[in-house]
Amino acid sequence: MKVLFINHVDYANLCYNLSKSLRSIGVQSESLTLKPHQFGYTEQSTRVSQAQMMEAIKNAECVIIGHSFAKFVDWIPKSKRVFVIHTGTRYRQDSENLNAIFDKVVERTFTDSPEFMELGAKLVTYVATAIDTEKIQQKKNTGWRIKFAHYPSNPEVKGTSKIVRMMSQLDADFETSNKRLHHEENLRRMSKCDVYIEMFATEQNGKIYGNAGVTAWEAAAMGKPVITNFLHDYVYRKAYGELPFFIANSEIEFNLKVENLNALDRVDYKLLSDFVRNTIVERHSFEATGRYLLQYLQ
Repeated sequence: MKVLFINHVDYANLCYNLSKSLRSIGVQSESLTLKPHQFGYTEQSTRVSQAQMMEAIKNAECVIIGHSFAKFVDWIPKSKRVFVIHTGTRYRQDSENLNAIFDKVVERTFTDSPEFMELGAKLVTYVATAIDTEKIQQKKNTGWRIKFAHYPSNPEVKGTSKIVRMMSQLDADFETSNKRLHHEENLRRMSKCDVYIEMFATEQNGKIYGNAGVTAWEAAAMGKPVITNFLHDYVYRKAYGELPFFIANSEIEFNLKVENLNALDRVDYKLLSDFVRNTIVERHSFEATGRYLLQYLQ
């Protein structure tokens, strides 16, 4: 089987990592993009021209359109097996029109956003982001006090102002910065905290939001307990089991989670850190994700 992921921009390296997950279990797979990613990943989807992408489509058996990019529908011959991955703002704000375009041509829809499971896409299937758990290792800190951190890729989307306000009212060691770093630098920055606060935003421009982004999985792969929104936790539980995150969908929940984690001694923190890390490896490593995704492509 030859699987090809095609992207205009591969946001958060999602398709590249899914493609690499399939390769890790022996499936021939490639991820292409027309534009490079602004976060400067050291590894990412191969940048090609339109002509090169169209040639690759001819040689693929399964074509997976990344990030709801509707223009690609016209590039794919009717004889091909076609799938789409709906992600992010583009689909959140225009799901009805995009469903009308894609549902006529795809076998199945994938999404990494649990809130999209209720928006009417064809055979919509949840797949969490794949994490390179060989590259992202568990990071252990030895400070006597629990350190919380929040480094948003987009402060407005992640609810940063609310997080800063709530943390200012609590007795906790907290660091935040809106400075956007390249991916590797941001991972190093996150590795220095004990608890990562990922987001507190239940809506985006009037549309339901409020589910963890890729940074949450990356922080958890380091063994960091993660505080985040997850309004549609039942979607994750049905696919994978209990969430490895500390869910805070209200200010009361947020305050309680911060206070409980802040009270941990280093022995209990290590036990929790090991559990979080092991859960990500077992469920969301490249190999685990490859096996999960392949069942829907065969």
